Amino acid sequence: MPIIYTPRGRAREYAPFAANIYRGCTCGCVYCFVRSIPGNRELSMLEATPRANIVEKIRKDAEKMRGCKDLILLCFTCDPYPDIPEVGITSEILDILAENDLNVTVLTKRAVTPIRDFPLLAKQGWWYGATMTGLHGKVEQLDYEPLAATWHQRMMTLKFAKAKNIRTWVSLEPALSLSGSLELVDGMADTIDHWKIGKLNHSKDLPHELQVIAEEMDWARYLKDVEGELVGRGFKEIEEPGVLEPGTYYIKNDLRKYRS
Repeated sequence: MPIIYTPRGRAREYAPFAANIYRGCTCGCVYCFVRSIPGNRELSMLEATPRANIVEKIRKDAEKMRGCKDLILLCFTCDPYPDIPEVGITSEILDILAENDLNVTVLTKRAVTPIRDFPLLAKQGWWYGATMTGLHGKVEQLDYEPLAATWHQRMMTLKFAKAKNIRTWVSLEPALSLSGSLELVDGMADTIDHWKIGKLNHSKDLPHELQVIAEEMDWARYLKDVEGELVGRGFKEIEEPGVLEPGTYYIKNDLRKYRS
């Protein structure tokens, strides 16, 4: 089975291809969907290990795909920069993908570690992405993403990437606060090239307080207000999934259905 695979469902809205380098994660996010995937119930959200023979498998897949310009995302079911000694494997894999002239983006909740790969991202014209929830308080950070980089650190890393001529994007999902999301768009509009906007999907696996947010949020208003802020800052909507274009935003299907 190839490591570089074609995502399905909601994941396909992010990229036509993806690769998951590690099993598990070190961010500890309480809303993580990964453990709901069959076969992943036993995973700890505080530990990560490289997948078996991951470098060799990536090299084989990359050579078969050589020259393909469809976007490859690192990663969906893990963070590409876990807090483990073996994190250098990510840099090794990015080098392999670059050698095979492939089109790549990373999506992370880390801050300092990804900077090691910024020279390669800039050289290749690749994108750097960060996941944000729209909340900014330290207490909320510890409640929902206890071991991820702080939201401020993520924003500063995005700004640094932009300063290094790297195209940037934000996955604004799960959405936990309308006011926080509006503040994020307003504060980061000059730094972010593309936005993917989603919602908080209700799940029995969510902590009670997040289930309440999912049930009580006025998602039609959330969509209208966040989209209005983006349009007001000069961004244009694209409807094609799995695409990153400067100056644009994409509304994920789960949220799009609330458009009046």
